[in-house]
Amino acid sequence: MRHSRTAIIFICIGLGFVNIHWLYGEAKTVNTQFTIRDSLSQAAVPVVRVSVENLKQSFTTRKSAFYLPLSAGTYRFVLESNGYEILKSTVDVSAQNYSFTFDMVSTADRVKIKENDSIFYYYLGVVKSALRNYDFVQADLNLTVLKSYDQLRIAAYDSIQEMYVNARKTWTDSLFRLARENENSKKYPDALYYYYHLYMYDSLLTEARAGIRRIDSLVVMAAKQSQPKEVKKMTPEEIEKLFQEGCAKFVADDYAGAKTIFLKVLANNPAHEKAKDYLRRTEARLKALGK
Repeated sequence: MRHSRTAIIFICIGLGFVNIHWLYGEAKTVNTQFTIRDSLSQAAVPVVRVSVENLKQSFTTRKSAFYLPLSAGTYRFVLESNGYEILKSTVDVSAQNYSFTFDMVSTADRVKIKENDSIFYYYLGVVKSALRNYDFVQADLNLTVLKSYDQLRIAAYDSIQEMYVNARKTWTDSLFRLARENENSKKYPDALYYYYHLYMYDSLLTEARAGIRRIDSLVVMAAKQSQPKEVKKMTPEEIEKLFQEGCAKFVADDYAGAKTIFLKVLANNPAHEKAKDYLRRTEARLKALGK
């Protein structure tokens, strides 16, 4: 009876369908799904001889997917198909883990896979070198190439991606630190250089954009503060009154005081002819006195 039931199971598998809760009961087995595909093209591989070593049973699939009622545990599979390398794989079946994919490598693709591996690891070295030098332009360009090989299921891409993320964080953190240190020291051109460097690399860095706006406003404010205050222009009446004060000092022989006042009059009104005349006379008196 036991052998006849096993035979029925594998006949159903060969036909491409199995649903045998009626044979074992749901509590004892898991209706496990398996898919077989080409490792490069991801196309279905329908005709495959499958051996389950634990069960000492074999069958041939007619579709790219098949089902097996399996108890929880570890199973060793051997898959064989014309034009493909023999695939040996171990799976752990449980109530939470019951869907698996087998990727078979065609003999014709093995050379291509080796070539892809060689190219991939060449670019992997280029990216690592670029990251060591914090050259993210080169790193970004070559990561794009590596990503295309990741689609061919080369797992090493994950490790270089992690290295890239860590290197970028170290680089951006150091530039932000330098930008903030220069900003706090009021070295605004240097701070702006680092903020712009970060922004040009990644325009989505909000802290870089905020730093640029903040430095711009600080530079404008500093420029306004450094500008000389505008001198208030004197009215004609005030100029005339000042001129009379200069004349009074001239009459009182205070030529130095008179000169200062006449110069101030001319600064406010360069066309004041009387002030020009008295300035010449004052300077002549000072020269005569040896002053």
